Amino acid sequence: MNMKDRKNIPQVFEDSMREAYDNFIPVYTTIEITLGCNFRCKHCYNFDRTVSNKSDLPLMSTELILKTINDVAKQGALFITLTGGEVLLHNDLEKFIKEIINNNSVCRLKTNAFALNKKIISNFENWGVSTIDITMYGASNETYKKFCDVNDGFTQLEKAINYFKNTKIKIFLNIFIHKYSYDEFEQMISFAKYHDVEFYVATEITERYDGSKGAKDYELTLSERETLMKGNYKDYFLSKCSGTPQFQCACARNVCGINSQGDVMPCIGAPVKSGNLFNDSFENIWNNSKELNEIRNIKRSDFKSCVTCDVNEYCSRSSGGIYSNTGDYYGCDTTTYENAKLSKKLMS
Repeated sequence: MNMKDRKNIPQVFEDSMREAYDNFIPVYTTIEITLGCNFRCKHCYNFDRTVSNKSDLPLMSTELILKTINDVAKQGALFITLTGGEVLLHNDLEKFIKEIINNNSVCRLKTNAFALNKKIISNFENWGVSTIDITMYGASNETYKKFCDVNDGFTQLEKAINYFKNTKIKIFLNIFIHKYSYDEFEQMISFAKYHDVEFYVATEITERYDGSKGAKDYELTLSERETLMKGNYKDYFLSKCSGTPQFQCACARNVCGINSQGDVMPCIGAPVKSGNLFNDSFENIWNNSKELNEIRNIKRSDFKSCVTCDVNEYCSRSSGGIYSNTGDYYGCDTTTYENAKLSKKLMS
C-alpha cells in the first residue's frame, strides 16, 4: 500500500472485511464480461491487441454471466465490479447492472470512458451504478494515439468527466504511468485535481496472461521510477509497512476474479485458474478448489525469498503480478525488488 492510500477507514467496516478475509467470503468480486475493446493498448494483460482480437475464444454467454452474478452474490459478494475488455461494448450491460442491484450488491464499472455520453451516464445513474473507475492513459491525444491506438482519446476522457458532474455516481481516476505518459504525469495529477476527481496512481505492467511477450517494454525505467520517488508526488510511489512485513494479499479470501472464459481466479490480477464455470458451479469452485485453498493456507514462511529479503519492509509486492511475471506466486521479480530498494534508499 503506498503512502497516499492509507486512509482512515471506519473500524466497523475494517472489522467486517477482516471477518470476510478470515472466513473466505468473496466480498470483492470482479467479473470480466468481454474481451472486446475499442482501444488497442500496447501493454494489455489479456493478449497483444496490436496483432490479435482473440475472437475465437469461448466466452461466457449473457445467461452464464447473469447466473454468475447471482451465484457470487449468494456467496457474499457485496461489491461486484464489471470489467473487460471494454464493458461499454457488451450489448447486455444493462442486464448485468440490474442483476447486481437486484442482488443488493454494489455495482462498479471499469472503463476507458471513450464510449461514454450523457445518455449512457444518465442510464447508469437510473440503474443504480455506484462507482465508475476510469483509466487515464495520458494528458494528450498524442499519447492516447501512441499507446492506445485511438484518436482523440484525451478529449473524450475530459468530456466524459464533465458528463458525470451533477450525478450521484462516484468517479475514480486510475492515472496510469507508462513510458509514453511519464512526461505528462504532473499534468495528469493537475487534471484530476482541476476536475475534483478522486484518483490513484498505477505503474505496474505485467506479462500478458496468454504468454505473449512485449507488455513490459512499456514500463518505466529504474531511473524514471527514482525520479518519481523524489518528485512532488513521491508519496504515491514510496512504500514502507508500519509493522511486520506481510507478503500475502487478500487473493482467494475476500477477493475473487472471474475472466471472460469462465475461469475462477484468486483475483482478476492473479491468473491462477482454479476452476471453470462452464463445467462447475461457482459455489463448489470457491469452497473446494485445490488452487484457491492452497493460497488460503499459505503461511508467511512460505515466502522464503521475502522473509530473508533485506528490503522487505519497503516492499509493495503483488502476488498476482509476481505470478504473471515469473510463474512463481511466492517469489519476486526485478521491478518489485528495485522499487523496494529505492524506497529504502530514499526513506531511510
